[in-house]
Amino acid sequence: MADYLPRLKYLLIDENDYPEEELAAMRNLVAAVIRFEHPGEDRDLLRLIDLLTDWLASQPELKRIFALWIRALRADAARTPSSSPRFVVWRN
Repeated sequence: MADYLPRLKYLLIDENDYPEEELAAMRNLVAAVIRFEHPGEDRDLLRLIDLLTDWLASQPELKRIFALWIRALRADAARTPSSSPRFVVWRN
């Protein structure tokens, strides 16, 4: 049976192992996603949106996907306001 088991390699990214400063220094989209999912204050989110706007300026489709995802986070935050920070709409 062992011959038929998948042999997959993966990289575990434990988002709780990375402090905010380290994520900010990484300057990549995975780090940005983790930062959005564990936001600090509203001004931090605004800075992160500005950063993504710059990074994705030449990739409008990926920018659109991130905008949709951010709006979904915002909608989710509106449903549970006591445990989630406010999110702003990403303007194109």
